[in-house]
Amino acid sequence: MMEENIVLLNTLKKIPDTIMEIIGKRERVSEDFISLFQKKKIKKIYFSGQASGIYIGLILKKFIEHHFEMEVQVVNPSAFLQNEGFNVNGKYSSEELCMICPAHSGSTTGPIEMARICREQKISVICTTYNIESELAKLSDVVIYKFSGPEESYIETKGHFASILCIFMCFLEYGLVTGRISYDTCEKYLSQLKEIAKNMPVIFEDTKNWYAEHKNMLLHVPYMRYVANGEYEGAVLEGGLKIAETAHIACIFYETEEFMHRSTTQIDRDSVIIITAPQGDGFERNLELGEWASEYCSNVVLLTSKNSKIEKTDLLIFRIESVDAPFFSPLEYMLVFEMLAYELCEDLHKSVVKADNDGASRRLNTHIAG
Repeated sequence: MMEENIVLLNTLKKIPDTIMEIIGKRERVSEDFISLFQKKKIKKIYFSGQASGIYIGLILKKFIEHHFEMEVQVVNPSAFLQNEGFNVNGKYSSEELCMICPAHSGSTTGPIEMARICREQKISVICTTYNIESELAKLSDVVIYKFSGPEESYIETKGHFASILCIFMCFLEYGLVTGRISYDTCEKYLSQLKEIAKNMPVIFEDTKNWYAEHKNMLLHVPYMRYVANGEYEGAVLEGGLKIAETAHIACIFYETEEFMHRSTTQIDRDSVIIITAPQGDGFERNLELGEWASEYCSNVVLLTSKNSKIEKTDLLIFRIESVDAPFFSPLEYMLVFEMLAYELCEDLHKSVVKADNDGASRRLNTHIAG
């Protein structure tokens, strides 16, 4: 074991406790959020963040649109600043618009610049961060402290889960106050989240055991293809990013139908393809894709729940102890990839504390120095 890498493993093991802490403090977490949303009558939300922040928006979009009938647009802040604009059709007043930025340190330049524009246009800004004195926090109308703190590993894991949970709690509590979410539904959702936190140590073991059996397939590939659909896209993109950042295995991502249209001629016998297929919407389609791809490729992995009733298949099946709860179970599947990142770094003897090519953020001005 690389002794310094234990910090990432310890951080991953703390995620269930972080989830439970945020659930327990949900009224405190959501208080200012609810006040702003009641005052402003928000109708459209822009989710902004580089990489991980975008992925959080992809995970949360379905939940928000389903319960609140708000329009949600997930944007890359740098691309937004160059090519897009707020309220381009003039449909909304500034009072009806909001930018939510799931941040970590609050120092990334793109969201900060978007927040400045929001200030100029009187658009509300909400951020999550562990640094409530950050530049982004200073520009925000609501700052949500996410109870995760800075991380010793250079990749963000616990903090990413914390941002998602904080925003979920804000909308759950807002839903209760406005009647958009009933008390019984809220209790069901909280119960599912608590069960997910309880399951996480089992997911650690499921992942560790699967990796030990199949690691030779993963250790020496330059890239992996990842496939998912719906809110799981954000989870897989985030997980693939963690593997790319640490183990240097590039992430090539496809939405399920896009893979069928774009990538079927690209695969060969040695390709590695991980298809995330939880129970629910899209499961049968992902299974169908996996079974087809396994005719041409030896390394097609179907990442699915132990609840999945799959009988005979040539696929490599990676089963995890999953609640498979709509909206929330992307958290379970995301954890798998983060655990794989740790295991791969151990075997590849790569540090998760000091990044290769360190100093890029300073040279490329992607963050404001604090």
